[in-house]
Parts: sequence; C-alpha cells; structure tokens
Amino acid sequence: MDGSGRSDHRRRVVVAVDVAKEDFVATLLTADQEAQVTFGWRHPGGTAEVVEQLVELGAGRRLEAYGDPASVAADAERAEALLRRTGRSRLRAEKIGAVLASARRSLGVPCLAAERELLQWLAGDRLAARREVRRIERMLAGQVKQEPVLVRMAGVVGTVSAAVLVAAVGSPQSDPTASSYLKALGLNLKERSSGKHKGQLRITKRGPSLARFYLYFATLRLIAHEPVVKRWYQLKTSRPGALKNKVVIALMRKLAQAVWQIAHGSRFEVNKLFDREAVAET
Repeated sequence: MDGSGRSDHRRRVVVAVDVAKEDFVATLLTADQEAQVTFGWRHPGGTAEVVEQLVELGAGRRLEAYGDPASVAADAERAEALLRRTGRSRLRAEKIGAVLASARRSLGVPCLAAERELLQWLAGDRLAARREVRRIERMLAGQVKQEPVLVRMAGVVGTVSAAVLVAAVGSPQSDPTASSYLKALGLNLKERSSGKHKGQLRITKRGPSLARFYLYFATLRLIAHEPVVKRWYQLKTSRPGALKNKVVIALMRKLAQAVWQIAHGSRFEVNKLFDREAVAET
C-alpha cells in the first residue's frame, strides 16, 4: 500500500499479512527501501488506523529514531526535543538531562548496524504495544461507562482496575458482606503456623492473583495522591520493626472493603478508611 498521496512521494507504507499466524505488519519505507518504523496488529479492523499513523509520520516531519548512545550525543538538541515531546509530563527534565549526559559519557563499544536496527525495532515494537494498551483502555472506559457500579468503583481504583476486579471475582454486589468480598479476593486473614512462623495472621491469597495485583497498584496510587492516606502510611511504616509491604496489604484490605461499600451505594470518603485521630498524631 502506497502512502505517497499524503506524504513525501519517496516514502511508502507497506502492509504485509502472515496468513499462518493471521498477523498484520505495516512498515514505513524510505526511498532506499529502508524500514524506518514498523507496527504490528492482529485484527483487520485496525489496518486503516495504523496506516494513517504511518502516513502522518512520513508527512509532517522526519522520523527521528536513535539506536545507540553515539546517535543521541551527536544530535543532542533534537534528541532532547524528542524526549520532551514523547515523555510529556511523565518524563522529568532531570531524567532527560541524565539520559543525554549518559549518552555523552558512554565509553561502550559502538553498535553494529544490525544491533542498532534491532534496538530501533524493539523500540518501535514497544511503542506499538503501548498504542494497543491505550486502545484497550479506551475500549474498557467505554464499557465501564455503561455500568453504574463500575463507574462508582472506577472513581476509587481507576477504570482498568475496576474492570479487572469485576472480571476476576464478579461484581461486589454479588457478595452479601465486605468480609465475603475480601475472601473472594484472597485478602481474608488466616493464622499460619510453621517452624518459622507461629501464630501469625497472613492473607490467604486464595482468590485470583490478577485482582490482587491491580488492587495493589491502586493502593500505591492512593498512597501517592491522597495526603491523608500518605500520612497514615508514613505513621505506620515509621514504627520500629514495621514492614512496608504489610502496611500496603493492610491498606489493600481497607480499600477492598471500601469498594464493596461503594458497590452497595455508599459514598467513598477517604477519611473514613482510618481513625482520624490516629492519623492526626504527630
């Protein structure tokens, strides 16, 4: 498929289909038949969108890609602009400066052409995967909006986490109590005794690990963005012998109970997760 109608006439977008695997691959080629970037996808419905993206890459600007430190150091100004543009707010200025400084100081063996192409291919594949993740997230967001319970859950743990929790253990509305919901998630406590551990309470982990994985990171986000939660976390972890992961798990249990209450019509208030007087301690 030729993309010359929208971009530089010397560039082409070539689409290939692997019949055996039912995979689709599109590559942006230069006039010398050099592959500048490659996207892969599985559903034929995504073909038009991928080709459009590749045509736009060839239309408005030169495709910038760096396969080794020497290339970055030699074109530091444009490399910095590329990092700022693609990293946006998530890539801090200090990190960008560190990357550029590292490229200038690198004393490693220069990359072979094949090695450089491999690194560029891996980077392109990573970008394609990120785009696919964003597409799935948009699709999930559309589905979540159609379910009032999911909308309420998403307001606390996030859209993707809410969808994963319901997919893994079902709607919290199906559980008669918050305790039964904790049990479904494998977050209920059970005494564990062995030669090493005697009389210690630990979570059972009998529920789907994927649900706990997403709830764990939802808990970390809560710690990072909610001052009251962060204060509670700091108080708990500052105690002698405190284990940070145990504190996070304790908060996971509180958050799971809050999710159950939200699903049953309660309003989420972060202050209700803790004893406010305990959090106010200095």
